[in-house]
Amino acid sequence: MAEEKKKITMMDDEIEMYTEILKEGTPFDRFVSRGDVRDTIDIKSPRAEVERLVRRALRSTIADGTPRLVPIVGIAGTGKTHFYWALKDLEEIEEGNWVCVYVPSPPTPVRSLLHIYTCLADEVNELLDRVSSQIIETYGKKGKLFGPSIKEVINHAVKYYPGVAVDVVRALIIYAMAKDQSLKAAAERWLLGENFTEEELEKLKLNSVLEADDVCLATLKIFAQNLNKVIILYFDELEIPFRTFGPEAEIRLLETIKRLYNELPNILIITACLEEVWNRILNDLADPALKSRMEKEAHLKPFEIQDIEEFYISAMQNFWENEKNVPLPADPLFPLTEKIFADVHRKSNGNPRESIKIIRDYMDMVLYGEGLPKLAFPEITPSVTRALSILEEIKPVKSSVQMTIGSEEYVINVNPSSVAGAAIDSISTLARQQNKPLEINLAFEFKGKGGKSKKLAGIIEEKDSNQKYGIEVPSVKTFDRSGGVAAYYAANRVIDAITTGAIDKSILIVPKGTAGKKYTSIIESASDSLTIVELVQSEAESLIKGAKKNPSLKGREIARAVFPTISLEAPEPTAEEVASISELTEAPSKAAPKCPFCQNDLTADNLKLLNQGFNAICSKCHKIIRVDQV
Repeated sequence: MAEEKKKITMMDDEIEMYTEILKEGTPFDRFVSRGDVRDTIDIKSPRAEVERLVRRALRSTIADGTPRLVPIVGIAGTGKTHFYWALKDLEEIEEGNWVCVYVPSPPTPVRSLLHIYTCLADEVNELLDRVSSQIIETYGKKGKLFGPSIKEVINHAVKYYPGVAVDVVRALIIYAMAKDQSLKAAAERWLLGENFTEEELEKLKLNSVLEADDVCLATLKIFAQNLNKVIILYFDELEIPFRTFGPEAEIRLLETIKRLYNELPNILIITACLEEVWNRILNDLADPALKSRMEKEAHLKPFEIQDIEEFYISAMQNFWENEKNVPLPADPLFPLTEKIFADVHRKSNGNPRESIKIIRDYMDMVLYGEGLPKLAFPEITPSVTRALSILEEIKPVKSSVQMTIGSEEYVINVNPSSVAGAAIDSISTLARQQNKPLEINLAFEFKGKGGKSKKLAGIIEEKDSNQKYGIEVPSVKTFDRSGGVAAYYAANRVIDAITTGAIDKSILIVPKGTAGKKYTSIIESASDSLTIVELVQSEAESLIKGAKKNPSLKGREIARAVFPTISLEAPEPTAEEVASISELTEAPSKAAPKCPFCQNDLTADNLKLLNQGFNAICSKCHKIIRVDQV
């Protein structure tokens, strides 16, 4: 007999919740990168060669201050704009001596230098402060008893910045040193390129305005010399001026880039352009001198099948956990299957933009039943295992509580399962202190309306009144953000349990500030039998820490729903309780944790993944184990 293949399973209401979230929007609805909207997902392999060439040019410019130019070419949708965001990520990680500035196509065919300067000023925080401070440090020689005056610093500095640069230096020094705030503000306005009257210019003793090309170029040069960082100017969509304004606008922009290249130190110019347009620029417009000084053309490679799969998995992980504040589904490929990635690659020829469009179409087909099979959960294949390994590499930051019992230290993640367990322990602890008999049933399953299988975190039966209280926490990633759709489905589960007679009342623990029309409507309809307790992340941590010995304020609030006479003010803890206040929610069992499906002991690798908040695969039955199942 052939061995039965293992499949991934999810509760009916879990499927419904994740499906409804996707119907409201998916991470693939925006398929075009933009210079003003950060890309959160980055696949490194297609851009590896480009990054290597840019890094080499950057290292050389950092070392000798010589300007360099790297052209990036490729067809539409290959990731040229996205590479800018990859550089910004590297800039933040390395915190080095360079800054990357995005320069979109100029809005007009004239004053392109002012456009570039504005992009630099918008990108670099405290740009004027940094440059003016460097000018004063360099040229502010020792003056009178109380240091050099503005006049002394200006007279010294202008010796090294003659011509049109005099106004720029004067404005920078006035901006940094003027005690008269109106004078300082006027200098700042001039340096930001705002309009000035003759009277305002006279007040600052300036003869020009910054928007003039020669003054703007002088300003860029002074900034490049005194910023103490290499400036990467990322010129994106170099083909736009020709399409929008004609060939003269294209020539004017290229001449501007050549001027920057010839006159500014400490800059690396990157031009991103369509391949066919770049070939025309190179053959018809670039002179031999510029061609000889360019770096080698850099080409972005198309996606491979594995790149498409990694992009999909990473995008979905970010969508579920960061955008929607819900845990990953048990199936990391949900709602698609591994079979679609080869089709996406074939149809898109590996073009990233086209791949995203096709994934979006496939997802719509699954969600709305337009051709592909209805939602089904795949076998645990090598592709699913690979997806879990990709998610492991992402390693999101987990909120956890560290506790000590005896000589052993434990770390427990703050998640819906641990919060629900702490809520039940808080009720149990306070009931024990008041000699109130309870019966606890964890992971309580019941049949909801329509016969659908559903599960609550647990139920508590208060023996004196024979009342059954359901305990439920929505599947959220953090308690510092609204519970959103997950809170609505959690409320729907407990109300379904009340309606079918599985429980009498319920306690629903949600993130503070949880709202939404559907959520508000459903909890109002069951206000008589439903107690809502709101938490922030820090309160969830306190709930877990104190549950066994000294329940927190929120723990007492939860218990009060079962025992109304319980005071919200905790009694003074004894010395023994103070010493053990940081105990784990549940005492560790001497027996090793077991797989919830086959009941075999979990391996050390399984436990490590689960403790870090990741799903694991049982080495015996090969089923995926979620954190909340152990």
